[in-house]
Amino acid sequence: MFVDDQLVPPGSSISERSLRELVVARRMSGDTRSAQGTQSTMTLFSLFGTWNFRDENPLAACQKLLPAHPP
Repeated sequence: MFVDDQLVPPGSSISERSLRELVVARRMSGDTRSAQGTQSTMTLFSLFGTWNFRDENPLAACQKLLPAHPP
Protein backbone atom coordinates (compact mmCIF):
# COMPACT_ATOMS: atom_id res chain seq x y z
CA MET A 1 0.00 0.00 0.00
CA PHE A 2 2.81 2.44 0.88
CA VAL A 3 4.24 2.05 -2.65
CA ASP A 4 1.04 3.42 -4.21
CA ASP A 5 0.27 6.02 -1.53
CA GLN A 6 3.15 8.02 -0.06
CA LEU A 7 0.99 9.05 2.92
CA VAL A 8 0.96 5.44 4.15
CA PRO A 9 4.02 4.71 6.31
CA PRO A 10 6.06 1.66 5.22
CA GLY A 11 6.61 0.42 8.79
CA SER A 12 4.48 -0.89 11.63
CA SER A 13 0.78 -0.40 11.26
CA ILE A 14 -1.32 1.51 13.78
CA SER A 15 -2.75 -1.74 15.13
CA GLU A 16 0.72 -3.22 15.67
CA ARG A 17 1.92 -0.09 17.44
CA SER A 18 -1.17 -0.04 19.65
CA LEU A 19 -0.39 -3.58 20.88
CA ARG A 20 3.26 -2.88 21.67
CA GLU A 21 2.52 -1.43 25.14
CA LEU A 22 0.41 -4.44 26.09
CA VAL A 23 3.03 -6.94 24.91
CA VAL A 24 5.81 -5.18 26.83
CA ALA A 25 3.67 -5.03 30.00
CA ARG A 26 2.77 -8.71 29.65
CA ARG A 27 6.41 -9.72 29.30
CA MET A 28 7.51 -7.65 32.28
CA SER A 29 4.72 -8.88 34.57
CA GLY A 30 4.84 -12.53 33.60
CA ASP A 31 1.30 -12.40 32.17
CA THR A 32 -1.88 -13.25 34.03
CA ARG A 33 -2.33 -16.49 35.91
CA SER A 34 -5.63 -17.61 34.40
CA ALA A 35 -7.62 -17.62 31.19
CA GLN A 36 -10.22 -15.37 32.82
CA GLY A 37 -7.51 -12.89 33.86
CA THR A 38 -6.14 -12.84 30.31
CA GLN A 39 -9.63 -12.26 28.87
CA SER A 40 -10.26 -9.40 31.34
CA THR A 41 -6.92 -7.79 30.52
CA MET A 42 -7.51 -8.01 26.77
CA THR A 43 -11.04 -6.59 27.10
CA LEU A 44 -9.92 -3.66 29.25
CA PHE A 45 -6.96 -2.91 27.02
CA SER A 46 -9.23 -2.89 23.98
CA LEU A 47 -11.78 -0.60 25.63
CA PHE A 48 -9.21 1.89 26.92
CA GLY A 49 -7.37 1.86 23.60
CA THR A 50 -10.58 2.62 21.72
CA TRP A 51 -11.50 5.43 24.11
CA ASN A 52 -8.02 6.88 23.79
CA PHE A 53 -8.22 6.73 19.99
CA ARG A 54 -11.59 8.51 20.09
CA ASP A 55 -10.34 11.11 22.61
CA GLU A 56 -13.06 10.01 25.05
CA ASN A 57 -12.84 10.43 28.80
CA PRO A 58 -12.14 6.92 30.19
CA LEU A 59 -14.01 7.57 33.45
CA ALA A 60 -17.12 8.79 31.64
CA ALA A 61 -16.92 5.88 29.18
CA CYS A 62 -16.64 3.36 32.05
CA GLN A 63 -19.63 4.95 33.79
CA LYS A 64 -21.69 4.55 30.60
CA LEU A 65 -21.03 0.79 30.75
CA LEU A 66 -22.31 0.45 34.30
CA PRO A 67 -26.04 -0.12 34.77
CA ALA A 68 -27.96 2.92 36.03
CA HIS A 69 -29.74 0.81 38.64
CA PRO A 70 -27.64 -2.19 39.71
CA PRO A 71 -29.56 -5.28 40.84
